[in-house]
Amino acid sequence: MFFPTRNIKQHSVSQHNGRYRHTCYIHSRHLGFTLIELLTVITLLAITATVALTSYNGTQEQGRYDMTKFEMTQLREALLQFRQDSGSNDFPRQGAYDCTDVANDNPSDINPNIDGQLPVAAGNTDSEKIAWCQHPANLWMLFADPLGAGWNMDTKRGWNGPYLQRKDGYLTLTSNTVNLIDISNPLWSVADPYTNNSTDSGIEWSLDSGSDFINSSASPYLFRVDLNNPVGNYQARIIAAGSDGLFEDNDADECHAQAMDHVLCLLN
Repeated sequence: MFFPTRNIKQHSVSQHNGRYRHTCYIHSRHLGFTLIELLTVITLLAITATVALTSYNGTQEQGRYDMTKFEMTQLREALLQFRQDSGSNDFPRQGAYDCTDVANDNPSDINPNIDGQLPVAAGNTDSEKIAWCQHPANLWMLFADPLGAGWNMDTKRGWNGPYLQRKDGYLTLTSNTVNLIDISNPLWSVADPYTNNSTDSGIEWSLDSGSDFINSSASPYLFRVDLNNPVGNYQARIIAAGSDGLFEDNDADECHAQAMDHVLCLLN
């Protein structure tokens, strides 16, 4: 039990050389805090901890938001450089880089100029290869030369990549819940910063095309572009799912964000 502080005074009288001398001793004893004082301190510490945790979570969220914007800007620069180097103002999956052989009126066949450059992960049949090549989460043309023609030093045109210096991993989508097309052949994708360490969404990442999945369900960045009309009004754009990990109606021709999505149009 705690007692309030109290002061104890003692007096003594002594005789020295015939004179009396008074000596006063004062003892001050602090025996502890009261229960009310302790409860007050504990309450203040709890409030401080709550405010600090809320501030920390807010800082983390702002950090992810800022990193998403930064990485989308880097992707935009890479795609614009690809387009400029092409000499034909084509983005990946457009024009000469079309995944299909539509130029020869064979839209169900893989582009023969691209076929020889596709990795094993793309699949075996033409339909598998086209689905892999055209998937909006697949950024493989920024990492590898899709035509195998390289860079022409005379014309300063061609493929002068890689345009990105990192690939987060290989992505597969199985019964996914984030509004993307399922695909079992691993895509060359880049993950956004919103990782929640779960595979419930059907998003699975691996470090290479043959390794086990890692426990991460970060959504990939998407690159949407009109495959049929490069000069049309359909805006080439980069999309991130945002904090909810869910892509909205990303087929719509929109340059503004929907719900929690982040959208960056390349030519605006």
